[in-house]
Amino acid sequence: MKSLTIHGQENERTLRILALFLAILVLNALDLVYTLFAHKIGMLDEVNPLAETFLRLGLTPSLICYKLLLVLCGLMILWRLRLNRWVPAALWLLVFAYVGLSVMWYLWVKDVTYIYETHASAAMPTGHGVLP
Repeated sequence: MKSLTIHGQENERTLRILALFLAILVLNALDLVYTLFAHKIGMLDEVNPLAETFLRLGLTPSLICYKLLLVLCGLMILWRLRLNRWVPAALWLLVFAYVGLSVMWYLWVKDVTYIYETHASAAMPTGHGVLP
C-alpha cells in the first residue's frame, strides 16, 4: 500500500511539473511573438545582445531556433532533475518571470496602440465629408 502512495505522489508531482513546463513554453512563445512583432514595426530595443545581433542581421529563423533551443535545453535539464526538491521552485520562478515579462509586453502594446490611435486620429482630415 505504501508503494502505491509513493507512486501516486510521484505521478502527481510529475503532472505538476509538466503543467509548469507547458506554462513556460506558452509564455516563451508569447514573448517570441511579441519580440518579432515589435521588431517588425521598428519599435524593439532588444536587451539580449545575441538576440539583438540576430535581429539586426535579419536572422529571424536563427533567433527562433536560439530561443527554442535555449528553453528546451533548460527544461530538459530540469526534467532530468525533476525529483530534486528545488525543481518545482525553479519552475515557479521561471513562470513568474515570464508572467512579469508578459505584463510588460501587455503594457507596451497598450502604449503602442495609444500612440498609433493618436497619430491616426491626428492625421484624419476634418471638414466636409466626415461624419460626426
